[in-house]
Amino acid sequence: MKVALAPPVPAWLGAAQQPPPTEHAVMEALRNPWAIQPVPALLIDSETLWLARLIYSESKRADEQELVAWVVRNRAESGYRGRHSIEAVTHDPYQFSAFVPGSDTYRYYTGLTAHTVAPGWQRTLALAYYVRHAPASLRPFSPETRHFYSERSLSSPDSLPAWTVGMHAVTPSRPIRLEARRFRFYAGIR
Repeated sequence: MKVALAPPVPAWLGAAQQPPPTEHAVMEALRNPWAIQPVPALLIDSETLWLARLIYSESKRADEQELVAWVVRNRAESGYRGRHSIEAVTHDPYQFSAFVPGSDTYRYYTGLTAHTVAPGWQRTLALAYYVRHAPASLRPFSPETRHFYSERSLSSPDSLPAWTVGMHAVTPSRPIRLEARRFRFYAGIR
């Protein structure tokens, strides 16, 4: 007698069938992002992968990555500049320097997958997963916080982005160590 085997479940379908993490699991992960454990690759859908690529391109420090992830989520959820998905936010022209089409950084970061082995990458994937599934109540700042910059990446410290004129950096609402020279976050930029 021949036994019919079911075909394997595609990764994208497996992820869709998995329940989202509990609020407690998300809270624990965000309480100490440095200690986040990797999540199974089948839980990493396309939007989570794009979020991880973007935050990994901006910082390798978990506490900073979480804040960047919230900015990206805020942009997608608010449809900022007409972008309603994380992938679209990532590809928004002149917004994220690592994603200039044709550049070496673009090839590197878009080549990262759920199975890539690189320092801190699996933690970054898990962090992206938890931020994507986090309840809005865990936001470290308002949904209007959709901008940031790093003084370290400016051509000179005197060349602040024009959109910062008259604006004040926001402080996360929960204790997160943040060095102003590394990142500053802003709300209310149109």
